[in-house]
Amino acid sequence: MTSSTSPVPHGQQTFSLRSWRDLVDKLNFEIDEFDRTQETDPTPSFRAFRAINGAVTAWHIGDWFWEWLVLHRPDLVPHAAAHLEVDLRNVHVNDRKGMICALSKGMATKNRSLAICRTITNAFKHVRSEHFVDMLTTHPVHVTRRMSNSPNAEPEQFFALRVFAENQSLDMGDVLKKAAARWTALFRDCGLWSITEGWLVGE
Repeated sequence: MTSSTSPVPHGQQTFSLRSWRDLVDKLNFEIDEFDRTQETDPTPSFRAFRAINGAVTAWHIGDWFWEWLVLHRPDLVPHAAAHLEVDLRNVHVNDRKGMICALSKGMATKNRSLAICRTITNAFKHVRSEHFVDMLTTHPVHVTRRMSNSPNAEPEQFFALRVFAENQSLDMGDVLKKAAARWTALFRDCGLWSITEGWLVGE
């Protein structure tokens, strides 16, 4: 005798988040929170928590979006592939997993900000990022900023997070904003969003 279980309805295990658009909203919220709390978070750990949350969301938008695209809007797959300069000619039209993997890899290859988010996400899940080899490192930096020329003015002190990659020091807040902008550019190119009308697709 075998028993079978039905899958839990979509959204009931994610506090009613049901679509990739919900994850886009989540990323925008996390970016706003990251900026808003920059000068009030008391420790580097608080900043790291926020940065990792944002990076994970930025990368996982793809898990939700690519599946939706392949299943529900296959007509837009060529647009996405062209935007990312991904060649799908060797991927069978019925190979859903292969198509999703190719698009996901293309998103990271074309957009360094999302590749950084992928690395942080993978390292957060697996202790270190070995599947996606990346030599970047992340560092909290203690910043002192004087907001006034007055000698009696107390300087502001806060923690900033930096990503060191390709001989560059990148601000983590900028990385998250660029990742969000890259997704927006793809949505716009696929006709899913416009500057004047906003979202052009339902939930």
